[in-house]
Order: sequence, then structure tokens, then C-alpha cells
Amino acid sequence: MNMLTGKAKEIDAVPTGFIGWSLKGRRYRKSLWRFLRAKPLGAIGLLVIVLTLMVAAFGNVVRPYDPIQMNFLERLEGPSAKHWFGTDPFGRDVFSSILGGARVSIYVGFASVTLGAGLGGIWGIASGYLGGKFDLVSQRLVDVKQSIPTLALALAVVATFGNSLNMVVLAISLGALGGAVRVVRSQAITVRHTTFIDAARALGSTDLRIILRHVLPNCVAPWIIVFSAGLGGAILAEASLSYLGVGVPPPHPSWGRMLSGLGREYLMAAPWLSFAPGLAIMVVVLAFNLFGDALRDVLDPKLRGSGRR
Repeated sequence: MNMLTGKAKEIDAVPTGFIGWSLKGRRYRKSLWRFLRAKPLGAIGLLVIVLTLMVAAFGNVVRPYDPIQMNFLERLEGPSAKHWFGTDPFGRDVFSSILGGARVSIYVGFASVTLGAGLGGIWGIASGYLGGKFDLVSQRLVDVKQSIPTLALALAVVATFGNSLNMVVLAISLGALGGAVRVVRSQAITVRHTTFIDAARALGSTDLRIILRHVLPNCVAPWIIVFSAGLGGAILAEASLSYLGVGVPPPHPSWGRMLSGLGREYLMAAPWLSFAPGLAIMVVVLAFNLFGDALRDVLDPKLRGSGRR
């Protein structure tokens, strides 16, 4: 009778259907509200990120002018109510060009970090769990890669294989690879020496099953931190490559190319041409860094109760 009562309580305790989804949604909303209250700077960064994503997705709808439409009657006009960030030497609206460049920066940032951190995380889990000679050789390869500056490596890749949009993504993703390997590997080593891993081996679980069911879920938190923290650096790397003239090629709009081209040429005569893309890069990169720092404080158990803000 007691066993039946216990089973009934367990069944009653498990939310199902619409009620279950409602309870889960309420729990997620409470967690989000606690995050916003505990980390106001991270909340501001998240707000800027969401706005940037919306601009990247719907920039063609909200932009006031066509960013490639020339109007020589309004060339080199300063910031005004009509043109918030002024116009360039061809009469194009700078604000509309900034909105168009957001899509490229967001795509390059997310694609490169997803590729680099994704492959790096898988590599780190395999290296940390398997250990032995595989770990030794793989970490020496990571050491060699980390000894090469990220920008120099990206320049070498782009100069060798061309500066197409996807090649720029590949070049920047190599910079995110080594950091993801190191962070995720350290977590995988910690998980590998726990008692529940020994118990899983004793029960006859294969290495692949242990990695997928036990090691991988325990490495998700640092993996997310690496991903969020690397987005700002990837956007900054794309801007740096475009500033050097080997970044995203035309006709794709790019904040870095706006800085290196007309912004540098008309720095004294029309400073708004360099101020606008520089401000966009600074705000977006700062937002990703603030959100990544707040996410690290929340997900890292060593910092969760430290009272850090």
C-alpha cells in the first residue's frame, strides 16, 4: 500500500501537458528575472544584443534609406534629424549603412564562434576524457596554435585562400578553437575522475555512452561561457580584418571597411564617417562582453555565491 501511495505521489509530482509547460515557463521566467536583477550590466548587454539581432534580421525594413543609393546633392552632410549619422561623399545615409553592416557582423560573429567553439568543445571533451597519448599530442597541437597570434593566423588564411565571406568566417573560427579546447578539456578531466563515471564504467557503459550521457551535459556550462565570451572578439576580429583591407569583400557592408575606407580618408573633414561605425563596433562588442561576464558568474559554481557583480 505504501509503495502504491509513493508511486501515486511521484506521478502527481510530474507535470504533464499544458500544465507542465506552464510550470516550466513560469520557472524560466523567474530565473530570467533573477538574472536581470542580479546582473544589471549583463541585462543591459542582453538588451543591446537582442536589439542588434532584430536590426540584423529586419534591417531592410527599418532602415530609412537605401544604403547604396547615391544622392550627390546631400554629400558629406553632418548629423541631423534627416540623417542621424550624416552622409558620405556619395550622399549615402551612414545610419542605413550601419544597419546593413549589422547583419554581416552578426553572421560572421555567430558563424565563426559556432564553428570554432563547437569543434573546440568536441576536441576538448575527447582530449580530457580519453587522456593518455591522445591528450598529450592534441594539447601540443593546441600549444602550437595558441603561439600564433589570432589576427596573424587569420591574415595568413585569408591571404592564402581569398577573402570571401565564408573564408573570413573560417579564418576567425580558428582563433576561437584553442580557447574552447582548453576550457572544455579542464572540465572534462574533472568530470572523468568523479565516482558516477566509475559507476557507469562498472555497469558496462561504453566510452561513447559515458561521454554523451555524463561528460557532455557537465561541460555545457563552460562551453556556453566560451561561446558567449567569444562573440565580441569575433566581431572585433572581422572589423580588424576589414580595416586592413582583407575582410568581408564588397558588396557586403562592413563596419570595419567603413572605418578603413571613407572613414580614414575623411577623418578630419567628416569625422562622423569614422565615429559611427566605431561606435557601433564598441557598443556591440561591449554588450557581448558584459553578457558573457554575467553569464559566467551565473553558470560558474565557483563564482555563483561570491557576490560578484
